[in-house]
Amino acid sequence: AARLASSGPDDAEAAYLQALNLGLYVRAKGLAAVGRLSELVALLKTAGAQPDLDQGGPLRVLGLLYVRAPAWPAGPGDLDIGLDLLRQAAGKYPEHPLNHLFYAQALIEADDQAGARRELDQARALIVADRHGDWAARWKAEADDLAARLR
Repeated sequence: AARLASSGPDDAEAAYLQALNLGLYVRAKGLAAVGRLSELVALLKTAGAQPDLDQGGPLRVLGLLYVRAPAWPAGPGDLDIGLDLLRQAAGKYPEHPLNHLFYAQALIEADDQAGARRELDQARALIVADRHGDWAARWKAEADDLAARLR
C-alpha cells in the first residue's frame, strides 16, 4: 500500500512506512527473509532523506538493522555503522524512547555496559503510558530484558 501511495522512488515517508512493514516481515521470517535485507536497507536510506520522520525513525530502524542483521557475506550487519546511526538518533532526537532503547541494545553488543545503562535509564524515563499507549508496556518489557543482560 505504501508503494502504491508513494509519489515516486524518492518519497521518504512512503519508503519509511514500506520499510517498517518489510521489517516486520523480515523479523517474522528470520533467516528465510535474509534476501530481503538489501531491499530494506535501500528503503531506509531513501527514508533517511527526511530523518525527522517519527523523531529519527529512519536512523533508528536502519541502525538497529545493522546491529541485528548477520554480517557480510550473509547480510549487511555492521555493529560500528549501527552504533553510529543509533548515536545520531539518540543525540538528535532525544525525546523518543526507542532511540535510547535501540542505542542501549547496540552498546550491549559493543560491550559498553555503562553506556547501555545510561541509555536504558533515559529510555525508561521517556516511556510514558499516557503518551505511548499500549507500546509503553512493550517498550518497558524490552528495556527490562536488556537490563537483565547487564547484570
